[in-house]
Amino acid sequence: MKQTIKEALLYQPLADSRVRCTACARYCNIPEGKVGLCGVRQNIGGKLQLLVYGKVITGHIDPIEKKPVVHYMPGSKIFSIATTGCNWLCSYCFTPETVIVTDKGVRTIKSIFDDGINEESNGLSSTRDLGELRALTHKGRFKQIKKAFRHFFDGNVLRVKPWYLPEFRCTPDHKVFATSDPEHPPIKLQARFLTKKNFLVIPKFKEQAMPKSIDLTKFLSQIVLPKYKLARGSTSRLQPFTLRTIVELTSKGWTSRRIGKHIDLHPATVRRARSTLSRSTIEEFASHYRPYRVKSSKGRVRLSHAKHDLPRFLILDDSFAKLCGYYCADGSVSKSSNRPNSYTVGFTFGREEASNIEDVKELVKRIFGLSCTIAPQGSAVHLFVSNSILGILFRDLCGNDCYTKKVPDLILAATDRNLIKSFLEGYLRGDGYKTPANESKEQSYLGANTVSESLSLGVCLLFLKLGSVPRWYEGENAVTTMIEGRTVTRHNDYLVKVLKKNSSASSALEWEDIKGRVLEKDDCYLVPVRSLTSEHYAGFVYNMEVDEDHSYVANLSAVSNCQNFDISQRRKVEGTDLMPPDVVSLALNHGCQGIAYTYNQPTIFMEFARDIGVEARKNGLINIFVSNGFDTPDTVAMMDDFLDCITIDFKGSGETNFVRKHIGIPDAQPIFQTIQEIRDRGKTHIEITDLIIPEIGDSLDEARKLSRWLYDNLGPDVPVHFLRFHPDYKLMHLPSTPVKTLEEHCRVAREEGLRYVYVGNVTGHPWEHTYCPECKNIAIKRYGFDITGWNLDDKNRCVNCGYHLPIFGQLSSSVSEDRFLPVVN
Repeated sequence: MKQTIKEALLYQPLADSRVRCTACARYCNIPEGKVGLCGVRQNIGGKLQLLVYGKVITGHIDPIEKKPVVHYMPGSKIFSIATTGCNWLCSYCFTPETVIVTDKGVRTIKSIFDDGINEESNGLSSTRDLGELRALTHKGRFKQIKKAFRHFFDGNVLRVKPWYLPEFRCTPDHKVFATSDPEHPPIKLQARFLTKKNFLVIPKFKEQAMPKSIDLTKFLSQIVLPKYKLARGSTSRLQPFTLRTIVELTSKGWTSRRIGKHIDLHPATVRRARSTLSRSTIEEFASHYRPYRVKSSKGRVRLSHAKHDLPRFLILDDSFAKLCGYYCADGSVSKSSNRPNSYTVGFTFGREEASNIEDVKELVKRIFGLSCTIAPQGSAVHLFVSNSILGILFRDLCGNDCYTKKVPDLILAATDRNLIKSFLEGYLRGDGYKTPANESKEQSYLGANTVSESLSLGVCLLFLKLGSVPRWYEGENAVTTMIEGRTVTRHNDYLVKVLKKNSSASSALEWEDIKGRVLEKDDCYLVPVRSLTSEHYAGFVYNMEVDEDHSYVANLSAVSNCQNFDISQRRKVEGTDLMPPDVVSLALNHGCQGIAYTYNQPTIFMEFARDIGVEARKNGLINIFVSNGFDTPDTVAMMDDFLDCITIDFKGSGETNFVRKHIGIPDAQPIFQTIQEIRDRGKTHIEITDLIIPEIGDSLDEARKLSRWLYDNLGPDVPVHFLRFHPDYKLMHLPSTPVKTLEEHCRVAREEGLRYVYVGNVTGHPWEHTYCPECKNIAIKRYGFDITGWNLDDKNRCVNCGYHLPIFGQLSSSVSEDRFLPVVN
């Protein structure tokens, strides 16, 4: 398939090579190299390019009445086409606390979005690019996260709780990997269709290359290092203006002596200032603080202006993993208030944990060559190691305190079973406990508590890597509690536990491979759904686009990219190569009277549609848009070149809360403005549809407001179609629209003075027909999309009373032909 692109006409150049797209009322502000929300208009070199020019994704022959258009060229056969792309938003997302498994550890989806760059915002939604972060996919491998998304959502979300493992909350339309038959492979299933008979998918990790050691020089260069305060001296009192002068004159080749004479400073002061400025910025110099710099020599690493050093290379072996486990259980990093750049790594044990104390002392000595200071205090024993590099290392690998603890990324991504077991051994020796699992006391639960959700989920993943299915629980605590007369803040507890045998031969850290209700497959675990509940949620929801696999792991369960970016299916450039003359030739060869631009919003490929439309007019064909009306003055002006007829589709009567929640636009005002602008130009026939959706978009008051507006702005003769909703696509949890509801909407519209009001998607209903407003007899009889009776003369006057009906064109001879045929698939 060849790539055909063409420079768009509907855009405005902006500063910094950005462009402002004017193809729809989102007015996307698009940076260099990026695409608009529709996915088919890209900024290339500061010029907006239409990526789908000459790419038709679908083409069908169908009746003009299917658009629906009933007052323009009745009975015509129309060639309907579309490209990929969409400018509507869909609600396929997760709530902000959802935890994602990445190659940098487990992180909330909100924090991933917050770390994104190059934000593109469109009203209620935002998109950000991600850097090198990769997510675990349903195939058990890590793939790059390309984008993260956020938009406002107000509606019901589903709380999906599997057996043993964490629950998650998502919008009902989001697809998860699930199966109801373990013998069949999982499929993508909308969360709303999950039942307790379904199994969720927990992917197994694929083997991957792992580093054998940590290069501390490289590690420290990739993180933000602390700053040290300068001792006050002659250079510390220099002002930014003086420093800029020194930099400027140095660039001109002046010596320190000459600069000093020029600005009245001693040459030695200038030399010290020049030396410091070669390693730091003017802002850093003037602030009296300097960032530490990494210095490496003779296989050792230290920070500038710091005493302590460490071996440059730390071997990633069982000993290091075990020490990290101890730290995650009982360790912390602190700084002295008097010496803020002096880090201390501490471990706290009970006096009865003598073996753990000795083990940590020996591990610290063996790995780092450092000795621990022991400080008994009451019933506890504290171990301290003062070393800034060590503190920074543990802080970044494992977290700073009990609330931010996490399994180190390197261990979480490891596939070495011994390494994983060593970490779990250290963690469970430090924080683990044993409780009976049943009355017979033949089995016990081996578990550990933490207030860090990230740590608990990381530990779960490690157990799963070893082939064991842990039990994960969240204990909700009161926000505050009283301890020794003081009010203290409490956090929720997270518990992870596994089953073990109570045999004397088994050590404290051996557990059984008991999976309970979980089924193990070659590439995943199948975990049954335990409960499903629905609750109201109003706030931001999030999603991501992951390269290649288009999936990720949310709260340990495999889920699909959201529909917006399965619109990576709808929004990627694909289709049959058809240039404008080719499209027109297909329409003519099939005996069509016109071309309709439909299925998606046609203005996103406006330049392609215009060129087809101009060619079509030359060949006697009409052009029809089926549009959501979310257009701009620029698109309406371009319609004059070729457009004959437009059907503008409302949903839920355009009520503000409905369009915000279910379409993702702030309000419907641009749609009303589009209608007025098309009316004022007077060149295009207009018909209106309103999709009536039960429970969420069927207000009679809103229908009355819309009907009154249409009467005031388009007059009594505008055709209005109230369409029946059928459960499909995003809203399959809702019932079909009751026919009575549609009839009530039609009654309201007629009360507001509209003469031609139709019921749509109800084949055989009497209000499919066109009635003469004067004598009330049937002027045009219909059954579905077929015309079965024609009671108008050659001037479209009622044969019974002579009243002239506002119908454009005579009944087409194509009405008796087969008007349904797929052409481009």
